[in-house]
Amino acid sequence: MQNAQITLANGVQIKVESLSVAEALELAQPAKVVPQVSMADLSRAAGKLAEYDKILAIKLVRGVTGWNLRESKDYVDGAQMIERREQERRREQDATWKAQDDERARANGEIPF
Repeated sequence: MQNAQITLANGVQIKVESLSVAEALELAQPAKVVPQVSMADLSRAAGKLAEYDKILAIKLVRGVTGWNLRESKDYVDGAQMIERREQERRREQDATWKAQDDERARANGEIPF
């Protein structure tokens, strides 16, 4: 163990005591840049992505939030359930609108499609 001085990518110098040189070098590595994403956007993206590749959706959530695997999986499962409910709601709404359009067409003597 020895004293170490670390210079970060942004030029900030940190004096660290009681670290090995290897640990100090590991700390000096540039930090991973995480995009700023709202939780609502993350939920929508994870829900849609999980329909195609659940593992990739979990990796996305872990990368953005820093959560552990279990927390990320639970979040993706919830987002996927919300996305499925939203898709079902849209289908029901589309069916309702189609029925209303057909009824209006019949009332006007037109042939509904």
